[in-house]
Amino acid sequence: MQLKVICINEVSTQQWKLWHSMLSPEEQRRAARYRQLADHKAFVAGRGLVRILAARHFSLPAHDIQISTSATGKPFLEGLEDRFQFSISHSTAYLAVLWHPGQVPLGVDIECFRQGFDYQPILQIYFSESERQQVHSAVDFLRFWTMKEAILKAAGTGMVDDLHLLDLSDYRNSPVVFQGKAYRLRNYTSDGWIVAVATLSNSHLPMPPVAEILHPSSIDC
Repeated sequence: MQLKVICINEVSTQQWKLWHSMLSPEEQRRAARYRQLADHKAFVAGRGLVRILAARHFSLPAHDIQISTSATGKPFLEGLEDRFQFSISHSTAYLAVLWHPGQVPLGVDIECFRQGFDYQPILQIYFSESERQQVHSAVDFLRFWTMKEAILKAAGTGMVDDLHLLDLSDYRNSPVVFQGKAYRLRNYTSDGWIVAVATLSNSHLPMPPVAEILHPSSIDC
């Protein structure tokens, strides 16, 4: 399992054009619907980076890698979903891609630290009482929040109304059970962001040792 993080603000105009050219017509229409430039860039960069990583692994042209979306919104590689799993997340200018060559589901979530962020309203709605007792700062909050999001992505579902029932208060000591499956978790932090990774607890996949920070100029086809 590998975890890559890039700053999309460092992507060159040439790379944007290349990555955009890899999108399918449907992906291009979806990219055009994003109103926020950061969301548009993150979508294009995420799809482009996944294609490059898969192309390297399978020794295929990146333009030949086709990405589709499940009924619940989870992206997958057409014809290769049993041989390549991935998850994408972005927050402001940062993009995280988690992948491995296999069929074990996985999920990633990245969140940037924001000065003055008021997490209390979300804490009261989406966190259990046991979790709330462990949250003493915005960093604590984001550690739990990213792990919840990572599990949802690994499970292939969107936000659920009863997110407070996804209790992570004992995640360090035992797997977290969600929709009948058990997950293990790990966080990675930097000066400006925090990332969480989730995968099935019964898999033999080793967690990424680090979050590898890539400069866009080092990414080629």
